[in-house]
Amino acid sequence: MIIHRADPFNTGDLASNPALYNSFLSDAKVVDIESTTWLWQMKDRDVILGGGGLLYAPWSPVIESLISAPWKSLTLWGIGMNQHINEPTPWDKRFPEVIDELIEVADLVGLRDMQTTEDWVPCASVAHPFFSENSHFAVHPTVAYQHREARFQFPTNLPSIAADAPLTDCLNHIASGEQVASSSYHGCLWAAMLERQTIAVNPFSTKFKTGLPESVRYIGDNMPFEFAPFDENFRAECLQRNDTFAKKVNALLRA
Repeated sequence: MIIHRADPFNTGDLASNPALYNSFLSDAKVVDIESTTWLWQMKDRDVILGGGGLLYAPWSPVIESLISAPWKSLTLWGIGMNQHINEPTPWDKRFPEVIDELIEVADLVGLRDMQTTEDWVPCASVAHPFFSENSHFAVHPTVAYQHREARFQFPTNLPSIAADAPLTDCLNHIASGEQVASSSYHGCLWAAMLERQTIAVNPFSTKFKTGLPESVRYIGDNMPFEFAPFDENFRAECLQRNDTFAKKVNALLRA
């Protein structure tokens, strides 16, 4: 069973499902973390939590139920911290303990928070074949990739697409720019994977500052775009780490 945020209007969430890129998961039951009916279907099953920003305090009650559920094995695949800045919730105070408890009971742990975790594992979406191709040529100096929610978007006259478009359209749009300005975590991640200079505009969540390479700069509204050179090692390291983790998951499921 794979549990992730299966939001049909969020391309990044949908692309975070590891079953899309690993044939050994072809028969997995995929469920949305927000549809809690899966809590009664985990007995003696191998469970994968991920990917996406599932370490999100409002899901604390669900994660606590998962911790004590009678699953056979539990894998955390490319999940990461996702605390919305300036949006406190009633679950914030205890949530660090919930995360620690989740990590302690899991059989395999792959967190995407590369700035805080040495053995980080990127979002499973880095395994998309698009990132292994070398024929992506930029046709615009700079493009914008917007979060699907209007409240997180920034005003711009740049060629733009939002994160509710089909995945291939999103990736082609990002690849069309030499530089990418994005209000979406996955927009920044995919731009870095495509070796584009990248800035995160109005980063609204901790995930931007923990789960992206240092080459991704952060700016607020009305600030000038200042890009840093892309990290030449990031794509190769993401591919290697994801592949290594996938092999560990496959071995666990076959045990």
